[in-house]
Amino acid sequence: MERRPVKERLFAKVNRSGPTQNHMDTPLAGYRSDFRPRSIRRTTMSGYVIVIPNKYPDVIQPLLESLKKYEPDTHVIIVADGHDNGYGHELIQYPFNTFRYARAVNLGIVRAMNIGHQPNIVLLNDDCVLLGEHTFHTMQNQMELVQPVGLISPLIKGGVGNPGQRWHEKAKWWRQFETMKMAWGIDPVCFPCVMLKRDMVEHIGLLSENIPGYGRDDNDYCIRARLKGWWTAISGLSTVQHGDGTSSLETGRGKSWSTSFARQLP
Repeated sequence: MERRPVKERLFAKVNRSGPTQNHMDTPLAGYRSDFRPRSIRRTTMSGYVIVIPNKYPDVIQPLLESLKKYEPDTHVIIVADGHDNGYGHELIQYPFNTFRYARAVNLGIVRAMNIGHQPNIVLLNDDCVLLGEHTFHTMQNQMELVQPVGLISPLIKGGVGNPGQRWHEKAKWWRQFETMKMAWGIDPVCFPCVMLKRDMVEHIGLLSENIPGYGRDDNDYCIRARLKGWWTAISGLSTVQHGDGTSSLETGRGKSWSTSFARQLP
């Protein structure tokens, strides 16, 4: 039997009836009917693809420099709001009027999942910076080592909501020699940087686009994943900088986190 393209299968999940329909009824609602992911000839040897939503070209520059240094051979997809410079990476134009994180990320996920060798997917905010080599390889190895783990975040040096993800507070929340921590219940693994297992995305679908305002889509996604039996984790062996790297308790939005969103505030 011929296997349907990823987007058609995700649409089928969206339109099915069942107990999860309220979470999945409109994650692709409003997409242009003529939009189709183009075939991708280039492949990556890393086993993952990086998806970056980007509204302001200047915000992404430090991240691009760190990717060039530490992930030079990885396939990067930039979902851009109006600007046409992919900086040597694959570029998708955001086709809607209001730039929304979840919708931009979903465009990138659909595109990444149509790469033939079935990679995992790294979601990366445009105001993050890599701090060293093997960040994503380490996360991927930990995720594969514990098979129920469907998503994993590095420690975040900068602003992040979950205390367990805060690099500045590792000594407070982590036991000595602990290398991976699970997040349970309603506590989210926040999404400044997160790796998603492809099998999990196939199972539960895309980020919800029904949640108003900024944020909370990561909360929703983690809860949906856990309800379907997937574990959500934090790596104690990898660190990514968010914003200027200072603690969110020291500086506010726009400094250590959510740079693009803060610029849109009045």
